[in-house]
Amino acid sequence: MGGSKVFNYADGMQYFGMTDGVNRYKSVYNQVGTYLTELNPFGFNENVGRVVPYEEAVNLFFMKNINDIESTAADKADYTAQATEVMASGEWKINFSSGSASIQSNSNKDLERIYNLLVQAENSKLTIVGHTDNVGGDAANIPLSRNRAQAVVDYLKQKGIPESRFQLIDGKGASEPVADNSTESGKAKNRRVVITFLK
Repeated sequence: MGGSKVFNYADGMQYFGMTDGVNRYKSVYNQVGTYLTELNPFGFNENVGRVVPYEEAVNLFFMKNINDIESTAADKADYTAQATEVMASGEWKINFSSGSASIQSNSNKDLERIYNLLVQAENSKLTIVGHTDNVGGDAANIPLSRNRAQAVVDYLKQKGIPESRFQLIDGKGASEPVADNSTESGKAKNRRVVITFLK
């Protein structure tokens, strides 16, 4: 079949994270579950009410016990090439406390979405750029903004995303505000990391 690829055992093992620890199916499952509950298409919440957690819905016992099938190696993504095309015009903003590179807990859901999208769009790369409010000067804010970008990188790396997927890790200090630094709410919006998906 012209150029089509047969799904083999190695692909299946990789898809469920049994060869590299990155469970692609779980990411798809969780992402769709989020859409169903938050966007509520066709009154999903009223009709169903609950998405069964992945751990309850999927049993890998059978696949884990298949160990005698010959198969070709699973595909491996290549991140050596420079990515130039922005995959999504939307940017995810991760928030921080003043003077801190610790990610605020209200950003956890967005971080999980970014991870799930990275798993699903396996050939994508990221640029991650940190920003600060205008408290303090460049000498403090530029390294702080870079540390904020690195905090996001560290979060994604500990979940299994390789270093090679981060095309740019940078910090702009207070030079690119998105809100008014004369208010506390504006400052909070400016303390952020902007993440762009590229291919």
